[in-house]
Amino acid sequence: MAIVSKINRDGVDVVIESLQQRFYASLLAYWDAGITYQMYPRANKNYRSENIIPEISLDEIDYSEVLASDKFSVTSFFLNNDSRIFQDEFKRIKQSISIIFQADLVALYGETERMDEQFNMDVLRVLKKENFYIYGDIEIIEGVDNVYRDLQLSGELKDSVNVTDISKQHVVRLSFDVIYKPNCNTTLLPLCAGVSVSVNGTFSEVVPAGGTYNCVTGGGSFDIEINGNAFLSGQTGTVDIPVKKSDVTTNAGAKVGANWQIANSQITVNTVNAKSVLAESTANIPVVKSDGATFAGNWNIFSQKQVISDSVVSNSDDTYTASVLAEDSLELPDTNVKVFLDGFSQGVQAFPTLTPTQVININWV
Repeated sequence: MAIVSKINRDGVDVVIESLQQRFYASLLAYWDAGITYQMYPRANKNYRSENIIPEISLDEIDYSEVLASDKFSVTSFFLNNDSRIFQDEFKRIKQSISIIFQADLVALYGETERMDEQFNMDVLRVLKKENFYIYGDIEIIEGVDNVYRDLQLSGELKDSVNVTDISKQHVVRLSFDVIYKPNCNTTLLPLCAGVSVSVNGTFSEVVPAGGTYNCVTGGGSFDIEINGNAFLSGQTGTVDIPVKKSDVTTNAGAKVGANWQIANSQITVNTVNAKSVLAESTANIPVVKSDGATFAGNWNIFSQKQVISDSVVSNSDDTYTASVLAEDSLELPDTNVKVFLDGFSQGVQAFPTLTPTQVININWV
């Protein structure tokens, strides 16, 4: 898996070397790790028996054929037209060249529907970014006879590249014009791999090393939901959403981590903390008598207080009554008994507290 470069480069071979460096790294970014891609330089169209086949020169004697090989997931090579134009006005050369891809679609994209068009778009996305050498339109050519139209393949050699629409193999040719100066012989350094750019987690494109990605954001409107409920629609720019208490004046809550939280309410009874209540929740605080079961008191909506009524103490004939505040104590007075004999008052005598059934004995002297 590598770029195969010409050792001695001049003219169009310098252009092709530059395109190899730019295309190779960017194309690999579209495919999974482990893909083997062999990228050849400009191939010569050499006669071999009844065939004209694409071969690259390894040295002054030996040549190597660059047709599809099962050793690699993808191979590619360049061909150039046999004629070119020197534009005297601009002192530059215009030439048509092609890059031919030979790909194993299953190796690239897995066992799925035939992904030939996906492959075509992947390579086009990379080529269309090159605007230094490529001039004008890019033509995409499919079909074995069309792709290899500069060549002459017969017999077993033709059978080896005669792919069909139901084959995992795919060939495609992209043709375009390049422009360069006649003294174009600068040695180029390899470029770093392209960068895959995603926007909000969605893949956008691969930017060649040293390239620029223009990400345009904004300009559209958006909707806002709060806790999954629609709140505002068609918003633009920055939106401030006030969070208020029910008085619609006082701000409520604070940012805690990834959430905006409203603190619990603290309920007190007679200034003593009684309970912490979640915002917008309710709490029932029972007020009961000492038996722990019987409710006591009533809520006074005017004073905003729970008022427990006084207790009333009286004797059996209601000749003595007293009102006692809740939880207060009452000291009963001494019991005075008025004594009558034969209808005549004998005075008032003080006695200790008497029970209802107590008997008083009176001795006459």
